[in-house]
Amino acid sequence: MAGAGAALHVAGLYMEHHAHLGGTAVVLALALPVGLYLLMVYLLHTLLLSAADRFHLLLIALTLVVLAAAVLLAAAGVSVAVCLLVVMLAPFLTVIGYETIGHRHQQQMLEELRHPASK
Repeated sequence: MAGAGAALHVAGLYMEHHAHLGGTAVVLALALPVGLYLLMVYLLHTLLLSAADRFHLLLIALTLVVLAAAVLLAAAGVSVAVCLLVVMLAPFLTVIGYETIGHRHQQQMLEELRHPASK
């Protein structure tokens, strides 16, 4: 999370025309730590429940696609502000996925851990 905070500082400097980086580098500087953080959250979830869930794998894949899209948009010349909003959608996608469907998958996985004979 410290990397994301530092990248937001760089983004602020870029917006104020005090940074000597290109827009793509600024967006990538934020997308990488956000992606790494979310990957670690999913990895911990998988390790703690001792099972991979297809829905969660789909969510992380979509999350990484959104982050890659933000970088590609920046490379295509789209405004850094717009690209940063796209980066913001990555964790939002995870939250929406969990709140709509993912919590049921997690509950089922927890039940299977409690009662392994019911598989």
